[in-house]
Amino acid sequence: MKTPRIIARYLPQFHRVKENDEWWGEGFTDWTTVQQGKPLYDGHKQPHVPLHGNYYDLLQKETMMWQAGLAGTYGIDGMAFYHYWFKDGRRILEKPAENLLRWKDVPLPFCFCWANESWARTWSKLMRMHPETVNSWTEDAGSRKEGAGRKTLEDGILLDERYGDENDWRDHIEYLLPFFKDARYLTVDGHPVFMIYKPDNLYCLPAMLDCWNRVLKSQGIPSLYVIGECWRENPPRLRSLDARLSRYPRMRPEDEVSREGAIRSRYDRVWRHLLDEVQRMEDPTRPPMLFNAFVGYDNTPRMGSRGCVYEGATPETFCRCLERLLAIEARKRHPFVFINAWNEWGEGMYLEPDEEHGCAMLEAVKRAKEACTSGDVSLEAASAGKQEASEKPQASVEELQAQVDKDRKAFAQSARIRQILVDWLSIAQHGVHVSDYLKRLGMNRIAVYGIGFLGQRFIEDLEAAGLELIYAVDQRADAELRNVPLYHPGDTLPSADAIVVTPCGYYDEIYADMKGRVPCRMISLEHMISELV
Repeated sequence: MKTPRIIARYLPQFHRVKENDEWWGEGFTDWTTVQQGKPLYDGHKQPHVPLHGNYYDLLQKETMMWQAGLAGTYGIDGMAFYHYWFKDGRRILEKPAENLLRWKDVPLPFCFCWANESWARTWSKLMRMHPETVNSWTEDAGSRKEGAGRKTLEDGILLDERYGDENDWRDHIEYLLPFFKDARYLTVDGHPVFMIYKPDNLYCLPAMLDCWNRVLKSQGIPSLYVIGECWRENPPRLRSLDARLSRYPRMRPEDEVSREGAIRSRYDRVWRHLLDEVQRMEDPTRPPMLFNAFVGYDNTPRMGSRGCVYEGATPETFCRCLERLLAIEARKRHPFVFINAWNEWGEGMYLEPDEEHGCAMLEAVKRAKEACTSGDVSLEAASAGKQEASEKPQASVEELQAQVDKDRKAFAQSARIRQILVDWLSIAQHGVHVSDYLKRLGMNRIAVYGIGFLGQRFIEDLEAAGLELIYAVDQRADAELRNVPLYHPGDTLPSADAIVVTPCGYYDEIYADMKGRVPCRMISLEHMISELV
């Protein structure tokens, strides 16, 4: 069995940028947060201190050379850099990766994880502790509004995540091209690895990936190997992905709330849940599920009493659990195991040496990898907890899981529709039509896929915006739509400027079914609303 490559998550936050100076105070980096950590209860170990007080600067080449040396020594096969790309191509914390691209002699394999979410001031307790140091960005916020209905800095949004249209997608992929061409960039069978933190947010994902892969093909680069992070059983965005990534740690109902307010749980208990999940039989109809190991977790330096602490993390426990995870994933022939994280010091997830353990966490990775490679991890150890699961009647477990999946899907569907309607109302209250998105693109002759509840509301929006509805498409042959031709998805469709897909959560399926058979661009109603709200 081939041992999966071990990829550590990498936070490029440890250097100064002008935005952080403006938002959080002069000289702010994530080290500022780490150094302000305080114990909340007896036995709570804070602050975490890097070995020899090495509060490094990621803009220094010697820092990255040191990190690359540690990674190579202890069996880390690469780093997954968080990548931040916002509306209109706005970037932040991009310099460490850009420097690595220039420093060809730094032996550090890498890939990107696009952290595709807006930045808000609520991520940190600094806003509550020192509001006087972070209010400079609110000055003249009103003059920086970009349109009715859109969240702005005065709403707590520091950087707004918007996905735009094909021109924006091309700008993004062209920025990434030099990285993909670098010999150190991680691949699967030649395909560049690209992770997406929240694929559920990308209502335009199938069309965006098609655009990106066309650009890559023109450059002689194979299509992307896309890994979408998720923690739900079947989010709709998965159909466009090559693999899923189950993110750990994550909160569970049994986690305790301490008197100080922080959530406290046991490190080994969370690992038991992880190993139980990873050993389940995979569904061959879905992309394979990869997993995040995690070193520890304590985000109270960032969140204060609203934080969460997983207690009992030791190098020995981490090594034992990682051995089992690697063995299970090797049997499944999965390409990667990710570790959360290399240097998330503000959340207590780091492999880098500290004053408490030295290099022991890194040594644990090396021992676990060597054990898996040599075959020293027994199948019994790799399947810890399997016997308990097997004592339950298999049929009833399957039936229960099917019902849970059905209920979860129905709940998620209704929640998505509610959110769409809330956002739509917010837009309308500012006198904006959803169809204004189409106007900006110069699209006037519109077709609508789906004439259910959302489809009917969108048709009304089109009429109010003065755009022309030329036909509709619907699976129901007996559906009624006055004054407009109605087609079945299998029919030959007339030309239009765009087809707007209105069914909530089904854009991926519809796009895959219709791609190549429609004479125009397909756009998700959810994507349009998300761009305007």
